[in-house]
Amino acid sequence: MIQKPGYTITETLLSLDGRFLSNRLMSILPGALRRWGLTFIRFMVTWEALEHAGPGQYDTEYLTYLRAILSLLPQFGMTAFVSMHQDVWSRFSGGSGAPAWTLELAGFDLTALEETGAAYIGGVKVPGVEVDRGRWPTGYQKLACSTMNTLFWAGETFAPKVLVDRNGEKILNEPHAGYIGLPSMHEFDYNTDLHLNDIPSALQSFMLGAGYPTLVPHWTRSFPMPTRLTSRNMRNIKGRKVWREDGPTGGQCIWESHGVWGYDNVKKEGVVLKETYFTRRPSDGGPVNWYTDCWYPFVMRWAQRVRSIAGEDKIVFAEGIPNEFCPRSWTPDKRPANMVFAPHWYDLNALFAKAFSRLSINVQGLSRGLPVWKAFYWGHKSARENYALQLKNIVEEGYKSLGENP
Repeated sequence: MIQKPGYTITETLLSLDGRFLSNRLMSILPGALRRWGLTFIRFMVTWEALEHAGPGQYDTEYLTYLRAILSLLPQFGMTAFVSMHQDVWSRFSGGSGAPAWTLELAGFDLTALEETGAAYIGGVKVPGVEVDRGRWPTGYQKLACSTMNTLFWAGETFAPKVLVDRNGEKILNEPHAGYIGLPSMHEFDYNTDLHLNDIPSALQSFMLGAGYPTLVPHWTRSFPMPTRLTSRNMRNIKGRKVWREDGPTGGQCIWESHGVWGYDNVKKEGVVLKETYFTRRPSDGGPVNWYTDCWYPFVMRWAQRVRSIAGEDKIVFAEGIPNEFCPRSWTPDKRPANMVFAPHWYDLNALFAKAFSRLSINVQGLSRGLPVWKAFYWGHKSARENYALQLKNIVEEGYKSLGENP
């Protein structure tokens, strides 16, 4: 084990040895991409790859490797923009992005994340084939990812008892608000949050993480609705805790320590004590909006920092929460100059199946109340119509909010 003040990290989890492309492949790959017609690529880099050993300890070997690859591209007439990539916060919570020590600084026991339902990591396990394909996005609602995003964006606001020094700023792929703005501790929104397999509510996640066996709703795939509730199952039967005794909360749930919920030992159930905790500032009761209070200031700081080093002419690519239209509140005073609105869009059916079928679905419409029977498109021609409609909506909403920009 590598011993660091306040946290421990298993060395084998962090090593990037053997993951670099060989010199031969590095010399071949750009040419192959160019022959395929590519002139502009999205080059993904994770925070973990850069700073996996601990705060402020940068992997200079990896940085040298990145520089070598990126320096090759102009020789082949190619340009790249570097995307600081994440999904579900970290590969230790079921996706990619942040290093393990960020979770440990918050008090999480990495070895207990799966057993306590704090994370679904089936999509990142060796050999890397997800048995229940497409389940990984459910990790966004689970305790580890939701807590880490909440702490990242608004730790000073919602968890002032657990503060650590910030370690730089990084632009994010597909940002997520965590619990910020969550209207209910008792359920997630079926229209906007994937319900598949075990979907504990925020309160149920708190209970599971605190070591209380909890009855959790279980959703299975269905038709015509994507999924349906089919059972409720007792989870964390052994009563394992995800919070480390040597962590900043002394083994207590971070949200319990802030009075968000408590456990009734008589009724043997968790009780929400502050239902609107994540929708208003605890300090003064004022409303909280993730975009205006967290995301816009973050993008401005990121742009200022990057341009102070790389030059004022650098373009900033920024997006909002996936499947949300560009908010009207993103006014010129809240965004950097020369910014490109770069939202993501997917055919979720093809994304999860890793194959195109005769059916495509207007998920954009479904999440906004479109009747199910109007959201189905059959065949290749209809799929093109479906794609064109959704992309048009994204572009039009972007223009309504931003105008011609940059």
